[in-house]
Amino acid sequence: MIPFIYIIAVLSFFLSAVFFLLKKQVPLFFCIIVGSGNILMLAGKPIILGNLLLFSVLFFSVLFSKKKNFLFWYSLVASLLYFTFIFIAKPYTFNAFYFINYMNALLLFCFTMLSKWNSKTVISFLTIYGLFMIFIGIFEKILFGSERISGIHQGALSYIFVVIAVWSLWFIEGALSKRHSKPVLLISVFLVFIIIALSATRIALIGFALTLFLTLFVIFLMRTKQNAIIKRVMIGIGIVAVFCTSCVLFYIILPDDFSLKMRFNILLSGKIDDSNMGRIYVWLCAIDNFVNHKIFGIGPGNFAKVYVTFFQEHIGTKIIVSDKFWNAHNIFLVVLNEHGISGTVILLSIVLPSIFQVVKFLKKHPYHPLCTAILCTLFMLLILELFAANFIYQLTITFSAWFFGLMASFGFKEAEYDS
Repeated sequence: MIPFIYIIAVLSFFLSAVFFLLKKQVPLFFCIIVGSGNILMLAGKPIILGNLLLFSVLFFSVLFSKKKNFLFWYSLVASLLYFTFIFIAKPYTFNAFYFINYMNALLLFCFTMLSKWNSKTVISFLTIYGLFMIFIGIFEKILFGSERISGIHQGALSYIFVVIAVWSLWFIEGALSKRHSKPVLLISVFLVFIIIALSATRIALIGFALTLFLTLFVIFLMRTKQNAIIKRVMIGIGIVAVFCTSCVLFYIILPDDFSLKMRFNILLSGKIDDSNMGRIYVWLCAIDNFVNHKIFGIGPGNFAKVYVTFFQEHIGTKIIVSDKFWNAHNIFLVVLNEHGISGTVILLSIVLPSIFQVVKFLKKHPYHPLCTAILCTLFMLLILELFAANFIYQLTITFSAWFFGLMASFGFKEAEYDS
């Protein structure tokens, strides 16, 4: 039996999404869709009901949209043909749950691409969703005393991935456009740092530092466009030196029993555990899987069944084996390992043109705040994804679909990102 409370929650989500869609409240609609994507993918029977409703909302939203371009049709047709082939041929153990979520993410990507965005609506979405994510993390700590807060993502890493991505977009755009005052920007820095500390996630601190550095670097480039190249380089080196020194000093003054510092100390000591140096072994396992399954990979959701055997055969039973490593913890290896060359080509043929739309727009409008924020955030996230795979993680894939759909939306001539 499905608990009555879950039925009420799912129906409430459905009705709210439809209401905001009909009212053309784009930021609120996407807050519900992206946020509910996490909740509906939690374990349990309500997933089926929730995903069917999510699918229906997105399907009809895309169906009745009037503006469609080549990238939209290619993304939809190519993905559907690929999913259909995998379902029929079954080159690996077919996990329907993953492909249902991929289908929802595809529809969300398409609908985001077709929606009318501008800088104001994007920032409205980021503000509402970002505050929701921050406060739900704080409430979790206060109410449940979690050692590492994870919000609605069942994991600190996936939770902080979305928080840092949303904040990076919001912060860089706000700093460049001067949409937000300096006190507001500083308050956001403080809040996000608190969330990172409560999540005790090391790579999030790297993303946090990268966001601040990239913001300063872009502002530096904007203000020194007319300066001689040597002077620009010297000033740039000075900024890097000051920034790195500040990070080191900040790390030194943190208490030794501070959770985040303790986790960094484990990493710096070179000790192998199931959350840092242990990644090397799952990377080796992923490479081995790809070598043996080049065309289609081993399939999503199958890595956990494979890597234990790999460890026992190639490395030894003494190596720590953790169920935390349900994938290879590297976005590039995960895609190759789980989907092979065929899936990688399909994915790249959708993702790269989406990124190109932003680059093309930025060439026409140099230092455009939103475009610059998107590319800087993408760069920062790709650095973090060397040690994770949150872009296609089931509980964060809805945000990824929105993020890349936003990039693809720059391809429409009528898009107005100057407000």
